[in-house]
Amino acid sequence: MVSFPVRRQLAVVAGVAVLGVGLLGLWRWAPWSEDQTVPSCGDVAAALPEAVPGSWTVTQVQPRREAVRSVVRCEFAFTAADQSYRGEAIISLSEGADIETLRRRVSDSPCYGEAVPYPGADRYEAAKSCAETINAKAFTRVFLASPSRYGHIVVSLTGPDRPDTGVVSSTTVTAQRIADLTMTLTASE
Repeated sequence: MVSFPVRRQLAVVAGVAVLGVGLLGLWRWAPWSEDQTVPSCGDVAAALPEAVPGSWTVTQVQPRREAVRSVVRCEFAFTAADQSYRGEAIISLSEGADIETLRRRVSDSPCYGEAVPYPGADRYEAAKSCAETINAKAFTRVFLASPSRYGHIVVSLTGPDRPDTGVVSSTTVTAQRIADLTMTLTASE
């Protein structure tokens, strides 16, 4: 049989544990906590025309924003402001606290085509960019890791009556501008 002082000690320990878990939960989910969320597809859509002038339309959103706030995947249809290029952009962002894991995600991600220089790579923990042309459509993939965010951007563009080198160049610049924007954009909600 457990004596009264031992029961009291067990009750105090249990109370302290419950109180500690409660305070941790309050801190984690309170408005003043530092729990980061990635921007929503709406946040990205509102900011895209400033980074890359043209018409941007959200065509697909995954996952549902209400369910997951630390991961977002958006697909957009794009038409350049001067109508010279059309295409799509797929933007995937996720929050992460372990920088080594984020760096590894960049280095382990498959990059098809040829590596292309990324002018702002020194602002990130890890950066990789590549481009290829398939059937007159240029694809550029960008992978980035910042101290707390991973980004994967895929842009594909076509440019009727444009030389392949011009289409690839525009696709690469577009992808890199979107990457820089989305890696620093904050959530409005």
